[in-house]
Amino acid sequence: MKAVPSESLPTGEAQRTAEVVNASLARIGLDGEEAQATVRRAMGLLTVEESSFFTGALDLLRLTHESGLRNVIVSNTFWTDAGGTARNFERLGVPELVDGFVTSLDVGFRKPNAAMFDAALALAECDQTECVFIGNVEELDIIPAAERGMRTVRVCIEEPFAEHSRADAVVTSLGQAADVLRSWTSSASD
Repeated sequence: MKAVPSESLPTGEAQRTAEVVNASLARIGLDGEEAQATVRRAMGLLTVEESSFFTGALDLLRLTHESGLRNVIVSNTFWTDAGGTARNFERLGVPELVDGFVTSLDVGFRKPNAAMFDAALALAECDQTECVFIGNVEELDIIPAAERGMRTVRVCIEEPFAEHSRADAVVTSLGQAADVLRSWTSSASD
């Protein structure tokens, strides 16, 4: 799912949602975990209403799901935790296509931090050598996944084709990513 851009997103690896929300709530005289959770839920709802899937995303998720592979969404997010993301996939009518969600809000760190990839591997219940990580950002997705021993596919959807990448495959659409997965799974079964 592509998210609504936000200039207020934190940079670096530490997740700062609580810090930002608490500072804003303090300015209006509110505090506490319940107020923070309410703000995050409200902002998360606004985000999903403005979000859409990249072309081919649902087909890719269906292909992997129907092939018996586990789909784990790994996302740097500011507002929505794993539970909220799961509810968003329910609202969008495709909850069965995803087996788990790892968000920076839950982990406390943002990609490329290793904790995000470790959490994804734990949810996928597989060895890193059996995992394929599909991402669009070389530094945040591809390099850290490759360093953990995962196969990688870099999808250049919103930027020019990457002539140089550490990815095992570089494509320009999620449909092409599906073709790569098909070729890898058919060669593995030969």
